[in-house]
Amino acid sequence: MLRRRNSRLRTLCLALLTALLCTVTLLIAPGPADASSVGSCDNGVIADYAISHYPVGSYGGQFRTFVNNVVKASTGIDVGTGWPDYFKGFTAVGATQIADVNALAKGDVVQYGQTEAYQDLHTLIIVSRVSGATYNVIDSNEAYNEKVMRYDRTVVLNASQRAYRLGRALGAAPGYGVAFEANTASLWTAGAAGTGDHRLGMMRGTSPAVAAVGGGGYEIAFQANTGHLWTTGARGTRDWGLGMKAGTSPSIAAIPGGYEVAFQANTGNVWVAGTRGVGDLRLGMMAGTSPAIASCGGGYAVAFQANTGHLWMAGAAGTGDRGLGIRRGTSPSIACASNGYGVAFQANTGNLWTAGAAGTADRHLGMMAGTSPGIAAGRGGFGVAFQANTGHLWTTGAAGTRDWGLGMLRGTSPSIAGGSDYALAFQANTGNLWTAGAPGSRDLHLGMMAGSSPAVA
Repeated sequence: MLRRRNSRLRTLCLALLTALLCTVTLLIAPGPADASSVGSCDNGVIADYAISHYPVGSYGGQFRTFVNNVVKASTGIDVGTGWPDYFKGFTAVGATQIADVNALAKGDVVQYGQTEAYQDLHTLIIVSRVSGATYNVIDSNEAYNEKVMRYDRTVVLNASQRAYRLGRALGAAPGYGVAFEANTASLWTAGAAGTGDHRLGMMRGTSPAVAAVGGGGYEIAFQANTGHLWTTGARGTRDWGLGMKAGTSPSIAAIPGGYEVAFQANTGNVWVAGTRGVGDLRLGMMAGTSPAIASCGGGYAVAFQANTGHLWMAGAAGTGDRGLGIRRGTSPSIACASNGYGVAFQANTGNLWTAGAAGTADRHLGMMAGTSPGIAAGRGGFGVAFQANTGHLWTTGAAGTRDWGLGMLRGTSPSIAGGSDYALAFQANTGNLWTAGAPGSRDLHLGMMAGSSPAVA
């Protein structure tokens, strides 16, 4: 099929062929879609195959036929030629629809238009993110000549223009997105959040936070290189105009209708900002530490190291001093499970401790000085990830206690996300971003800023 200007001619040809050569039509009609392969391969192989097998300027044919040929050859999945419903081929095989343009990843397929009545009917493959909603793409017949092109294009997603994912985004199982500060001091994401540079400068040595928000997509909070709190993602990009304390990082949690961020302001107090407004909690924090926030139902709770050196909590879990000493320069983590909020932190003894619904106890596991644990609620209860005093990544909790034998960069901390299984992200002692757990133990070959830590959701 040529672009829409030739759709009537193609429809007439198809009708004649069907009447005269129905036997041939039946012989070449695609068989049942191979849905068993969806999500089983690296999503990026789709783009890699297109680039390696279809040089720019080579014959690719009609746009959807080109994409189907590439997808089928690289993954074994048959999404069909599209006509008459160009969305159905993707939904029929169980492809994941990506609603957030910021979450697009290498190998995702963008389908413009559901039927031939759509004026700009087209299909393309995402290669990489350039900036914002602009991506480098590869396709065929964009210039109405049935030849392959590769170029930068601003992608718009809506009810008539949809994106689909047929494999796993680089470095993560479906649903896990990673945010981190690259060694360029720019905010980057990987996995289901899309692999690419967001072209947003971060304060060196700080760490972003990420949350999966309602309606699909991710929201990221970080300290910009201006010292202000910024957010970006499914709900847009915003400079909140709120100054953060040097060397600290924000935390973010999804709440009904949006998100909430907790951070240490440049006044030294805990502040919150987000969908429900901005507020100073008027609670002093220890310099050089960062708060953590989690949501249960409609409320949220914040855990932090107070300027007394004790663990404090505020919000839905009640506001008060928990009377537990935290090691200087480290920060607690908080998560919500069915039985309430659980907290993990490095005690002033250097050991990993938990509190709240995770049980108030010394876990008798030594931590690396200057690092902080992460906690998540998953299948069976809470899971905690931390850098042990050996420099290795360790986990403990509902899934048991394990030394992963993976070296971490000193002064950095891992992140953990719950679900049917736990997903881990950390900066390895090579300086690269690594994942472990549900996404698999792998080097993503993405360099991180020294002293910074990734976030996974």
